[in-house]
Amino acid sequence: LLGMDDTGTENLSSEAEAVAQGPTRLQRGRNTFAKAQKAAAALGGPFRWHLAEVPGVGHDSARMFASKQAYEALR
Repeated sequence: LLGMDDTGTENLSSEAEAVAQGPTRLQRGRNTFAKAQKAAAALGGPFRWHLAEVPGVGHDSARMFASKQAYEALR
């Protein structure tokens, strides 16, 4: 579950290892999903993750969990 407006850098790790994952939380989440998907394919295993992005929401857990995307993911 990713906030599509989670593109700020406040309180975001700026260490080299973290920056290598992407410049924002949104991009880091997308990259993590893609890497996990590729790893499952390389191992020949199932990939049962689902990616949902919430429009208009940044780094705000209350709004994320109040979204229809969170409802669908958690039901």
